Amino acid sequence: MDLGLLARVVWRFKVLAAAGFAVAVLLAVLSIASVSFPGGRFTLTYRNPVIYTAQSRILATQSGFPWGRTILPSSPASPAPSTKNPGYADPSRFSTLATFYAQLVNGDQIQRQVVKPQLKQILFGTVEIDHTTNEPLPFVDITSFAPSAVIAQRLAVEGTRALQSLVEAQQTKASIPDDQRVLLQVLQQPTKVRVATPRKKTIPVVVFMTVLIATLGALLALENLRPSVLPAGVARVSRAKPDEATVPASRRTA
Repeated sequence: MDLGLLARVVWRFKVLAAAGFAVAVLLAVLSIASVSFPGGRFTLTYRNPVIYTAQSRILATQSGFPWGRTILPSSPASPAPSTKNPGYADPSRFSTLATFYAQLVNGDQIQRQVVKPQLKQILFGTVEIDHTTNEPLPFVDITSFAPSAVIAQRLAVEGTRALQSLVEAQQTKASIPDDQRVLLQVLQQPTKVRVATPRKKTIPVVVFMTVLIATLGALLALENLRPSVLPAGVARVSRAKPDEATVPASRRTA
C-alpha cells in the first residue's frame, strides 16, 4: 500500500475522513456503553459490568479436633470411649458430609435467603477434591460472583453464615447432642477478591476498525472517481479554446 498516496487522499477529503473517524469512535463507545439522561444530565454507563468473585472455605469436623489425633478413641487400638464422648466419626464421613453441605448451598433455601439474581449475583458451593485420589475432602468452598468487589465479598460471607445457621438449626431440631454434632469451621474468609470476568475490548476494537476501514475504502473510491493526480502515461485534456487548439502554432504566431 502506498502510504503517501493514502495520506494525500485522506488530506484531500479530510472533512469526510474526520467524520468517519468520529463515527468510528462513537459506535465503538456505544458498543460497550449506553447513554441516558437521568435528571436531564448526560450519563454514560457500561452495558456489561466487571464481575468479581470471592471464596470462603469451610471444614466439616467435630468437637475435640479429631484431625490432631493419630489414633481415634473409637478405633480398636484405642481405649474405650467414655460416656461423655462416644468417640469420633470415621474421617471419610466428613468428606461425604462436605459434599452434602455443598449441595445445601446450591439449594433453594440458601439461594433465596442470600442471592439477589436481579443484581447479577451468583453463589454456589463445591467440595474440594484430592487430585491424587480424586476423592472428596472435608472442605466446602463457597464461591460468589457479583458486579462489585464489596458485594462479592459480602455474598460469600452471607452464604457461609447461612449454611452454618441452617445446619445448626437442623441439629437443634433433631436434638443432636453437642459432642455428636458436625462443626462447620471457617478456614478461609473471603478477603481476597479478584476479577472473574473483565470487560471485553474485542467488540469496540472490531467496530472501530470496521468503520475506519470502510471510511478509507470510501475515500479511495472517491479518489478513483475524481483523481487528483493522473496515472503515468495519461495526458490531461487541454483546456485551450477550440479555435486555438485546432490552429497550428506557426499560424497563430504569424
